[in-house]
Amino acid sequence: MSYYLILLVFSLLSFHSKCDSYNEEDITNQIKFLSKLDYKEPDVVTNCPIIGILVKNIKKGSGLPSDFKLYVEHKYVNFAMAGGGRVVPIDPNNISEIDDRIRRVNGILIPDGDDLLIQNNQLTNYSIAVKRILQYVITQNDVGLNTPLLAIGNGFDAINIVIAHNFTNLFTPCPNCFDFNTYLDFTLKASYSRIYSNENAFLLHSCHKHNLAYFYKISNIISSQNFNNDINLVHFFNILSNSNTSSSPQIMFPSSLESKKYPIYLTRFLPESPIFDYIPERNMNRSEEAIRFGLNIANYFVNEARKNYSPLMFLPDQVIYYWTLNVIDGYGPTYLK
Repeated sequence: MSYYLILLVFSLLSFHSKCDSYNEEDITNQIKFLSKLDYKEPDVVTNCPIIGILVKNIKKGSGLPSDFKLYVEHKYVNFAMAGGGRVVPIDPNNISEIDDRIRRVNGILIPDGDDLLIQNNQLTNYSIAVKRILQYVITQNDVGLNTPLLAIGNGFDAINIVIAHNFTNLFTPCPNCFDFNTYLDFTLKASYSRIYSNENAFLLHSCHKHNLAYFYKISNIISSQNFNNDINLVHFFNILSNSNTSSSPQIMFPSSLESKKYPIYLTRFLPESPIFDYIPERNMNRSEEAIRFGLNIANYFVNEARKNYSPLMFLPDQVIYYWTLNVIDGYGPTYLK
């Protein structure tokens, strides 16, 4: 809206310079002209959105103390905060906590990790937690409460698994798919998608021509062929970009998806890593374009969360601040070498 206000001031000044005076009718006509422009003020209901992050289970042999059970990587906390959000963790093993926390947050982030998603052709507890969260998000949006969900990396796979008609035939082994950058080959649907339509054209061109998308570790991948063969996935998602693996032979796979109906967004690449992962031996693109692209995704997701009504928004901001602080304090920082 500020753009149009500047335009209005400039237009009025130009009018004044020509005629030395202007009246109220002139201003009214200017406003009527501007009101015809295709612009819609965003439906922001809170500028203090709370993002719930599904935390990860610590595996045996991780080297951490035995009393450590759960963790959330700092980069996902920073990623949500970079967009202006505050963060609370969600324990995937505690159904009552899941139900309680998801009702209090404005958006949900399912991060990358190494949690097992399928075991003996059955959903694991982690995937069941993802399914419960997804069902809540869909229900909320169906009744008109904008509730965004962003799933990254392993979270991308988890969402596809719980939506797929047949997840047992979904994955293709991906040997040597480790620590690589690649391009995003945008589809036509990306141009009118919600998450990419406002991206700078030069930035999207850079994503298409240069290797801005970073992938850390992929043991099994959902190929574009397998995705398109699953009726549930095709019905639920639009493919916004495809990429190729670093393995030989290369495998084409969907690297970003957007729900056709809901504010649900999936990226198989890790948009937060070039910004917040400072590990010298990793082969990630830290160019200005890669940083801006990741930050744009964080900003878009948190802006979607700003449109969500949460019971906490009716409490004083100081109360909300201390609640989020107390919840996240249960996950004290641990620095690993």
